[in-house]
Amino acid sequence: MPAPIVAGVIDFLNSQALGVNLWDGEVPRYDTTGQPVVDTMPEPQWPAVKVYMREPGFHRDWTTEDPYYDYGQILIQAWTTSRQALEGDTKTYPQLGLLNRIEAILAQASNWQQIAMGGSPTNPYYVVLMQLLDWYSGQEEGVRTFDSQLLYRGDLIYEVGIHGAMSTY
Repeated sequence: MPAPIVAGVIDFLNSQALGVNLWDGEVPRYDTTGQPVVDTMPEPQWPAVKVYMREPGFHRDWTTEDPYYDYGQILIQAWTTSRQALEGDTKTYPQLGLLNRIEAILAQASNWQQIAMGGSPTNPYYVVLMQLLDWYSGQEEGVRTFDSQLLYRGDLIYEVGIHGAMSTY
């Protein structure tokens, strides 16, 4: 059975007091005329973060030490209403931007064990790799909030490795 990595990362980031709304699904956005690009309810409080698995998904390698090793990519997307909130700016913005805070949390291998994904009590799933591969930051063109504020989007693309556990159920 595949490990629930997306739900695990969402729950972990929720526990880190980032002050953001985490979404499991589309984040509402509007075009410059006020028409929904993605219209879901309720309207988020910004900033908002979405986590999902990138296609083609994860790949499984069977190992001799453990049942298997799964690896693939997840994408963490963040939206804010200012570039400073997304990227940070030590001159005018006293704290790191949202992308840097997420990166700093996931860079610490000691945090990976807190990404709960279940599995059997004696052989649970756990993250063995969380490596930032690529990142992007930019203003969304032609997209706004419901209140016509500009939206800035940042992407963090991670290579993730998971220790697999054979189901004993």
